[in-house]
Amino acid sequence: MASIVNHHQVAAFEHLQPHQQVAAAEAGFNSLSPRLQAYAAHEAAAAQQFVGYPAVTAEAVAAGEKQFEHLSLADKGLAAERVVRAEAVAAANPYGFPLSSTGIPIVQGMQSSAVLGSHDIVGVTFWIACASMLAGSVFFFSERATVPEKWKTSITVAGLVTGVAFWNYCFMRESWVETQSSPTVYRYTDWLITVPLQIVEFYLILKAVLPNISVNLFYRLMAESLLMLLCGWAGETGIVSVLCGFVPGCLCWFALIYEMFSGEAGQLAQGCGNKACLQAFNAMRLIITVGWAIYPLGYYLTLLGPTATYHEQSVINITYNLADLVNKLAFGLSIWGAAIQDK
Repeated sequence: MASIVNHHQVAAFEHLQPHQQVAAAEAGFNSLSPRLQAYAAHEAAAAQQFVGYPAVTAEAVAAGEKQFEHLSLADKGLAAERVVRAEAVAAANPYGFPLSSTGIPIVQGMQSSAVLGSHDIVGVTFWIACASMLAGSVFFFSERATVPEKWKTSITVAGLVTGVAFWNYCFMRESWVETQSSPTVYRYTDWLITVPLQIVEFYLILKAVLPNISVNLFYRLMAESLLMLLCGWAGETGIVSVLCGFVPGCLCWFALIYEMFSGEAGQLAQGCGNKACLQAFNAMRLIITVGWAIYPLGYYLTLLGPTATYHEQSVINITYNLADLVNKLAFGLSIWGAAIQDK
């Protein structure tokens, strides 16, 4: 058994005081099922790690040997996993709690790695973002009936943005709690849908008050937003170097900002003659300028900057979770706020 245990966990256990070792052993042993207790007793006695522990009797060891021989390969693996997890509770740290793989102290509820720990700050931001996205979708779809007809499509798209985000966060939060990591692919399956939808919102609110607006603006905004995402994804996943993904992605973002302030979209907004439309447009372009700056900042800090090799997963996930909260919800609320005033 000792051969499959993390060496750091073994070292931490061996440096505990004798009474602490007994307490850790009891905590781990009592969490096992009766069948696995028999196996754990046998393995622990064989390794001479729990000598003197009351449950490790000759009868328990004999029963464990006999039981283990008849276990299936899957059950043997499960038994090994549970014993390793039991030993993990002995890992010493300044907080008195086990550390996650990213160095954040966590308390796993009910001795389970599938339950959010009360000190898992990153996990908490996943849960808050997930619940907020669901609340946003319910709100936007409920409010759709209260806004003027010309704003209904924009409100629907706002609800779709938070709805897609909620669906992806359901998977990302579970992945984080169980593995202390969140695969990049989840982020980009979200953004490849929601970011173009958000950018298209600029076209939709202008279209609501300027019916003859050119469709070329729609395609240009869509292309720039998709290219920005593809560059970032290529850099984060290693298809191209980090810098080769970062620079063109930022250039596409700058092109979008230029479009909203000095380009065709910005000029149309200034001359639209609709106060509500201009209010929403100004709020939305402020979000993609200031709010969206959080994304390249997180990209830089974790892949190019000082935290590139230190708590990388923690930094980038907290950054992206908070950015999504601001940018997706605030974006939709700015449209809703303008819509209810335009009556």
